[in-house]
Amino acid sequence: MMSLSEKIGNAKGDKRMHTLPQTFCDTITHLHSHKGQKWLTDFPQLIRYCEQRWHITIHSHFPLSYHFVAPARKADGSELVVKFFIEPSELLHEFVEELNLSKKRILLWGYAHSVLATCWLIEDRQDAASFLRAIEAFQHLFEYY
Repeated sequence: MMSLSEKIGNAKGDKRMHTLPQTFCDTITHLHSHKGQKWLTDFPQLIRYCEQRWHITIHSHFPLSYHFVAPARKADGSELVVKFFIEPSELLHEFVEELNLSKKRILLWGYAHSVLATCWLIEDRQDAASFLRAIEAFQHLFEYY
């Protein structure tokens, strides 16, 4: 399998290369078979979608192992880190095994963290939209599990 390499631009015509290392691609296809191959094939569209949806610019990735992790910048200039993985529940299972905690406890912790962060942002008169979405996501995950 060849490394995935595609020029991905934003609305301003900016062209950046997001090249996934061969070892990362091999790991993803080894662990996730056809689902992993499809994820790698769809990766350029995923990057474009996220950049457009959340008005961010995703930069070159950090060293990769099982997940794509990269620095990004919001339209207002603030910085963040994005993490992409194939299965949303994959991360939860990782924490459950590593920390020897129940899924319910981890989801409640994430929910509580999101609520607190939202309160602090609102108190500081900052945009809390991302944490409001996180609260909603944790509510859905809690209902699922």
